[in-house]
Amino acid sequence: MPLIGLSQIWDIGVWGGISNYQGEINPDFNMKFVKPAYGALIRYNFNPIISVRGNFSKGSIGANDSEFKGWQQQRNLSFQSKITELSGLFEFNFKPFITGDPKYNFTTYLFTGFSVFSFKPQTTYNGSITNLQAFGTEGQGSEYYPQRNKYFLYNFAIPIGGGMKVSLSNHLSFALEIGARRTFTDYLDDVSTTYPNSELIGQKADGSTTNGLSNQSLQANSSNDVSDHQRGNSKDKDWYMFGGAVLAYNFKFGKCGKAFHEGYKWD
Repeated sequence: MPLIGLSQIWDIGVWGGISNYQGEINPDFNMKFVKPAYGALIRYNFNPIISVRGNFSKGSIGANDSEFKGWQQQRNLSFQSKITELSGLFEFNFKPFITGDPKYNFTTYLFTGFSVFSFKPQTTYNGSITNLQAFGTEGQGSEYYPQRNKYFLYNFAIPIGGGMKVSLSNHLSFALEIGARRTFTDYLDDVSTTYPNSELIGQKADGSTTNGLSNQSLQANSSNDVSDHQRGNSKDKDWYMFGGAVLAYNFKFGKCGKAFHEGYKWD
């Protein structure tokens, strides 16, 4: 039967849940580093299957080498960062979904799209919160490493995720979803390439602090020199994720676009 009289075009909603990251200091999305996150969305429903939506998301990420064993524990790096994201998403329902219709009140779905986000990796050094990007902990921005530019604190990502949603009432729907973001930076955690040459960096005005931030190894005070040794893996870009519960309000109108009341017969 045609979907007449149950037309829906716009949803607005809020969400709350968790954030996490994958990179040099947390190679496998280890859940011990999960932090809180939240956001809001607006969604335009072309029909009961296809939607587009705009998302605002905010959360925190971080990790600590000391939580692992072996070489990673010896490296002893740590970071924390706020993530603020704006994204445009394409959403595909596996079944037709209409808020308030008991016949079409549940579906699973996938989404993908494009995101712009900001971040600022920090760490605690000598008892103070320090912005890592400003110091160039791998030689970025110094005359000794002209090929290494300081990374931007804004970047792009490709979101990939999915979830399930259910209609709660004539206007409200509830969803659980999770989505990973493949970024175009390897510096969410300020770790990517090699340790800089400590003697050269030591000649900078802030060289002592830069060397201290760069090499926090448990053996940093020994004769072991890590200059130009591997610090991270620049071949793998970092990821972050958001997941949680979504509560959305659907605006219903007496007459809507053709997408909802013409040509969509599911029986």
